[in-house]
Amino acid sequence: MNDMKLLGVPAVLLLLVGCVCSFPTTGSWIEFDGNELALIQTAKNNSQDLVIVEGIGNMYGKPIGSECVDYWYNVTHLQQLLSVLALAEKLGMDVAIGILQNPEAPEWGVCLSNYVDMTVQAVYEILPHIKQYKFFWYITQEPGLNFMFTGDDQKCEDDGETSFYMAVTNALASVTPGRQIMSSPYYNSSMSTPKHLAHTFNRFLTCAGNVSIIAPQDGVGSFNNSISLNAEIFSLFKQNLPSTASLWANVETFFAFR
Repeated sequence: MNDMKLLGVPAVLLLLVGCVCSFPTTGSWIEFDGNELALIQTAKNNSQDLVIVEGIGNMYGKPIGSECVDYWYNVTHLQQLLSVLALAEKLGMDVAIGILQNPEAPEWGVCLSNYVDMTVQAVYEILPHIKQYKFFWYITQEPGLNFMFTGDDQKCEDDGETSFYMAVTNALASVTPGRQIMSSPYYNSSMSTPKHLAHTFNRFLTCAGNVSIIAPQDGVGSFNNSISLNAEIFSLFKQNLPSTASLWANVETFFAFR
């Protein structure tokens, strides 16, 4: 996410698209930088009702050859998370908790079980402290729709990123049944046709069936996509949406520097 701010809240907004339900309508990402409680209050003052926590800690580890060594998840922000959950509850706001904050893309397949183990470890560490609050999970690893299922005959487990999502979300659903799971994939409309993106979108959600909230990034602030083309793409996303998922939009209100 971009660290630019708009009106005191993170400049990337989440909007609900085409869904009449009890979920939030708008929200903002926050980081644990000491200003998170003030940002939440500002978001509420601007009629927002969702807080997306960027991450609760850091992942460590790197494969050496075919071996996976020194993998662990360091939960560094438990007390700040508890303060956020308490304030959000007081203000009547929902919270999405970012899990799997990783500075580098996972080495698909090589260390998949390690990433799953770290996810479960982090959840077990924080769950006794937060289970009384209203929240859902946000997988911070962002799938790239342009680069998934490059072959029409690929099975779910044949696509590395999808198999990663399947394993991680299955673990989350097993440990915390009933908690929704959100993903925010990205795409570049100049690299694929809208029809291909919609096909990949549907296959990803069908395979990773525990993802119940899908919030594609509109890519406008990062200059990957245009508002006019996004209208067509999101319309196709909605047509290709499995009945188990809700469609949201990750709206970029910043401009990336070139």
